[in-house]
Amino acid sequence: MKLTLSTLISYDWEVERYANLNQMLANRKTESAKLENYSKEYLRIRKQLIKQFGKADKADEQPKFLNDEGTKYLNQDTLWESEEVHANLNMIFCASTQRIRLTLYWKK
Repeated sequence: MKLTLSTLISYDWEVERYANLNQMLANRKTESAKLENYSKEYLRIRKQLIKQFGKADKADEQPKFLNDEGTKYLNQDTLWESEEVHANLNMIFCASTQRIRLTLYWKK
């Protein structure tokens, strides 16, 4: 029997992840005005990942508007995919959610 070690890393950059409801509601108004801050952090993280994994296989150069059941939001994705690693950097930005998430796992 061959044993395999799977390694998964998930990194979220958001203010209200562990806040209570009152804090979340207060933070949403403040954070929804900070698109520039989130965009800068997204680009900073992406630059570090490019240094580590090289050019991305898929990358949105600018955030794009998406529509999900009548809710419009900004989304930006960067994806690295190889035989060894999968890395997905994602930013979602709308009135109710402001988040940057990196999901990274090694395949071998």
